[in-house]
Amino acid sequence: MVANDFDWNEGADVVVARKAAVAVHPNANGDIVIRQEADLPGGNDIVIIIGRENARRLIRRIELLCADEPSE
Repeated sequence: MVANDFDWNEGADVVVARKAAVAVHPNANGDIVIRQEADLPGGNDIVIIIGRENARRLIRRIELLCADEPSE
């Protein structure tokens, strides 16, 4: 395989997948902001804003989804 022909989507060769950083912080209105780092330099972060009144529902749903995953 020539170096510039490499396919990052070819599963068997990629042993460590790229993961974007994720931050959780409050905004000026007291909402909860979930921010994922942009995948390209100069790109825009992905931002999700959750009202505090919905935070517990979000946490419970994430915990439920995690419980359904097979353990590694």
